[in-house]
Amino acid sequence: MAEHQKNMTSKPVLRFGLPKGSLQEATIQKMAKAGFNIQVSSRSYVPYVDDEELVIRLIRAQEISRYVEHGYLDCGITGHDWIIENGSKVHEVCEFIFRQGSRRPARWVLCVPEDSPVKSVKDLQGKRIATEVVNLTKKYLRKNGVKAEVEFFLGRDRGEGARTRGRHRRSHGNRVVAAREQAAASWTNCSVPLRG
Repeated sequence: MAEHQKNMTSKPVLRFGLPKGSLQEATIQKMAKAGFNIQVSSRSYVPYVDDEELVIRLIRAQEISRYVEHGYLDCGITGHDWIIENGSKVHEVCEFIFRQGSRRPARWVLCVPEDSPVKSVKDLQGKRIATEVVNLTKKYLRKNGVKAEVEFFLGRDRGEGARTRGRHRRSHGNRVVAAREQAAASWTNCSVPLRG
């Protein structure tokens, strides 16, 4: 009975998913500007926050929209591209710009090794493409009339179909074949999905 009474009198809590990884620090800084002090331990995915009505979870940005859609989180910050990739039915509240020095969005790009005979997206006809964003890639290929096998691949040394930055591409001897600005716009513009 005491546990039930405790739950009845406790304050409502908002379960908020923040992206761990490359956007983690920038997100925590934005939360600090909004007045929330968040402290992250290297041994926990549940950081401390100085608001008792807020429970923060650090989760891969790729998964946040699904967690919101299925009710494991009430809201979260993730990329618009991940919402589209997952086909999540969530309400996007706003966009945040995370990229420093530019308001232009980053891009998803199709990369191939420098010595590859592939010169355009059309040259990917019949090829196998490894990517982190299978659904976005299939949609992009369909739009360009290209039939190719697309498979999921998550790794540090990504191959054809990878999202990458200029320095990383060049250091691995890759060149861009095609860029998908629309999906990429959300890589730097992160949305706050709320369950509808």
